[in-house]
Amino acid sequence: MLAALRERDGRREDRGENISPIPVSELLKTKAPTRRESYQAHIIERPIEGALRLAVRELGEHLWGKTKDTDKMERVLDKVCERNPGMSGRIGSYVDHAWDGTGDQWWA
Repeated sequence: MLAALRERDGRREDRGENISPIPVSELLKTKAPTRRESYQAHIIERPIEGALRLAVRELGEHLWGKTKDTDKMERVLDKVCERNPGMSGRIGSYVDHAWDGTGDQWWA
């Protein structure tokens, strides 16, 4: 993890002066990161937000594994929102986004 943080700090210092264009052929050879790898990269960039997003995603995957029912998952989310009425819209939107694709179901 320290190596990734050092790499990030190096990229911040570069700011484009020494960046050369990447040929499209090289980009096409590059494997797209998995969702988990994307979350891990986000954790390096923004540790608290990234860890929260990963935890919410894993909670959704766990709920799907236990229930196989998006209606039950939605009821859990509704209960969380009821406990936080001032933030219910933000929480609902955040969780909806994090759970997108869980169980191959569309959530919005």
